[in-house]
Amino acid sequence: MKIDDGQSFHQEINFRIRSMKPIGFIGLGSMNKKSSDGIQSKFPILLIASFVSSLSALDMNIVGVSLPPIARSLNASFADIEWVVSAYILPFAALLLASGSFADRHGRKRLMLIGLFVFTAASALCGLSTSALMLNLSRALQGIGASLTLPAALAVINHLSRGSSARRRTRFGELASESPSQRARLSVA
Repeated sequence: MKIDDGQSFHQEINFRIRSMKPIGFIGLGSMNKKSSDGIQSKFPILLIASFVSSLSALDMNIVGVSLPPIARSLNASFADIEWVVSAYILPFAALLLASGSFADRHGRKRLMLIGLFVFTAASALCGLSTSALMLNLSRALQGIGASLTLPAALAVINHLSRGSSARRRTRFGELASESPSQRARLSVA
């Protein structure tokens, strides 16, 4: 079907929705299966890359909320607790562009896995910290790991969105940004 006009696009979407089957547990076996447009085989990769890219934002928010209990448990001063956030943000921001360039040259998957390992090891060190200094150093290492994972994960997501169905996804994004009344009017027409 043509995607150029809105009517045929809506017919295509309605046909796909009606012909959908329930999705069961997505295990390793589904990674080898490929549907006609490759969506099923890309879904686990997209899910993992999305999870990895959300780790840095999640970590910043969790630590921001838990600063008072951290200060109490480590008997840390206000200045020490300020550095818990700054020790993460500084290496993260400083290495973000360099990590993206490194991922382009040496492989997105490799850098994402290395960054995930560094981030996870640093998270364990943060949990085992017995002083504010150890926590701040662990947070700096965690920021380095996050700066390695984020550009690589976003590059993987970008790579998956290219291809023959990129125009369809673009149009679907346009539909998602329309108001419900606009969609209802288009579907009736």
